[in-house]
Amino acid sequence: MGPFDRRRGGTTFTRLRDGAALQLRPIETQDRAALQLWLATVSPESRYLRFHGNFSSLTESQWRHLTEVDGQDRLGLLALIEGQVVGIGHVIRLNDAPHTGEIALLVSDCLQRLGIGSALRDRLVRAARRVGIKRLIAHVLPNNQGMRRLLEAGPFKKIGEQGGAIEVELLPPRRGQRWRRILGVLFGLHPRWLRGQKRRPQPG
Repeated sequence: MGPFDRRRGGTTFTRLRDGAALQLRPIETQDRAALQLWLATVSPESRYLRFHGNFSSLTESQWRHLTEVDGQDRLGLLALIEGQVVGIGHVIRLNDAPHTGEIALLVSDCLQRLGIGSALRDRLVRAARRVGIKRLIAHVLPNNQGMRRLLEAGPFKKIGEQGGAIEVELLPPRRGQRWRRILGVLFGLHPRWLRGQKRRPQPG
């Protein structure tokens, strides 16, 4: 079973910067109708940055690419707020490089810079690691600054960039990072305390 299998906790929730609850779950074939309605609300500029073309509607092949995922070679994730689609993300394993996957994200224009893209990115990265994908590439247009920021801020080491494709290597998770985060949430501990650092005295 793939890492996005519902029986293995495929649905997760997180809080955005504005306090809204974001649901992340695997894309399913029957999501196509909801995705069609949502994509019609995405600006032409954002669609162009994602699909590298001026598409008023997607082809049948493109829809299959978006909705037919298997949790192993084709990872697809849906982001929702109160049941409404607000973003999608994919990692597709390359046939000629099985340890490499191509990552692509798209978020509603009015909800960008709230943490949806980074939530999609981080969940996809964890899933990619579980299925043996160690490197990611992203075909990013020069003016797609949002995607570039997500790649620069992620757990990646940039390998190179050529012809509009950015290649990054997944860095291993920091030892103990997960437990520090859990303890901080449970007990309200300051991150520096969990790393064994002293808190700086407050002025005044």
